[in-house]
Amino acid sequence: MMELEEKAARQATIIYTSLSLGIAILFLLFTYFNGESYTSVARIGGTI
Repeated sequence: MMELEEKAARQATIIYTSLSLGIAILFLLFTYFNGESYTSVARIGGTI
C-alpha cells in the first residue's frame, strides 16, 4: 500500500509542478508580448 501512495504522490508532484511552471511561463510571455507596459514587479508577482 505504501508503494502505491508514493507513486501517486510522485505523479501528483510532477503534474502539479509541470502545470504551475507552464502557466507561469505563459503569463510571463503574455506580459512581454501583449503590447501593454507591465512593470517588472507586476510580471514577477503574476508569475509567482
